[in-house]
Amino acid sequence: MAGVRHGLSHHTTNSEVVEDRGDEVDVRSKYLRLGQSRPGPMPFLIGQYVDTLTRTPAGWRISKRAIIAHGQ
Repeated sequence: MAGVRHGLSHHTTNSEVVEDRGDEVDVRSKYLRLGQSRPGPMPFLIGQYVDTLTRTPAGWRISKRAIIAHGQ
């Protein structure tokens, strides 16, 4: 099938609120991304998201995101 990326998966884990300012919070989460598009070792990436979430009338939304890659 065109456009299908076999074996690609993204996992976010260990989310924790590191600072709570009422209508805005800072959250840190770990991520793991696995991808397999051809035979051979499966490439992967690991790292952290450092997000600021803001309360809006529609609910909590990410207002700022930093991505810290730790390796592959």
